[in-house]
Amino acid sequence: MNLNYAIFRNEPIYTLNDLSQIGSHNKREKKAYNSNPNIKLGLTKDNIEIVPLKEKYVKGFHNLVKDYEKEYNERLKNEREDRKRTFNQMLNIKKLRN
Repeated sequence: MNLNYAIFRNEPIYTLNDLSQIGSHNKREKKAYNSNPNIKLGLTKDNIEIVPLKEKYVKGFHNLVKDYEKEYNERLKNEREDRKRTFNQMLNIKKLRN
């Protein structure tokens, strides 16, 4: 019996570290996957990415948002000192509590 299935996850990513972990998982780069015979590493190439990236997720993300980062840094020049946050600080927000 051949079972075909798909998994589509939709959840917020709060930090660049979270993005890095998700990228390692999606591309099956963690060493733990090598010891699990149920994971077919050869099928990773069949994953469908909405925004395909050849490089690591964090590097690809920075390439995608480089124009936005420049714009953000320009707007930051006019921001009050007590409200200034670097681009990375703005990206790495804390998880919201319910």
